[in-house]
Amino acid sequence: MLTTVEQAMNVNLHTNVFDVIIIGGGPAGLTAALMLGRACKRVLLCDAGKPRNQVAHAAHGFFSRDGISPTELLQIGREQLSLYDGVEIQVGEVVDAQKLGDRFQVTLSDGNQFVGRKLLLATGMKDSLPAIDGFAELWGGSIFHCPYCHGWEVRDQPLAIYGKGEVGLEMTFMLTSCAIWCSVQMVLPN
Repeated sequence: MLTTVEQAMNVNLHTNVFDVIIIGGGPAGLTAALMLGRACKRVLLCDAGKPRNQVAHAAHGFFSRDGISPTELLQIGREQLSLYDGVEIQVGEVVDAQKLGDRFQVTLSDGNQFVGRKLLLATGMKDSLPAIDGFAELWGGSIFHCPYCHGWEVRDQPLAIYGKGEVGLEMTFMLTSCAIWCSVQMVLPN
């Protein structure tokens, strides 16, 4: 005879409705899928395969993985999810999400649709690069978005800071007030 918990888990694993649909397969989405999988939830992770740091040579700040290639970091995360039967990965871009009563429906670019009880957005950020000749080509190689991610590798080298408004000003103050990463700065306001 099944207990109430076993019945709920059994029903949950054999229904077309996911407990949680996660949009975004970067570190945040993978971590959410891992924890939900460990909690015996039925999870669908949708990933368009366009990580923000795809042009970076290495990912930093991940305990035990500092300096790993971004692609390898995501590959390891996906491999670890394979241990959890309730977690599925769907490669594709989510082009629509709607609330239907007490459920959510997502539609992928290939037309496939999925339904879940909860929707978790882990889409991260998308960088909007300025229209400056050569900027995009240097992005991730010698132009960086985050001093915490890339500052160590370029420490003690001359630095130019480009930014708009308050965000650019805050970055300038942060980098110049403590002289952690560099001693020479040039501010390029927009």
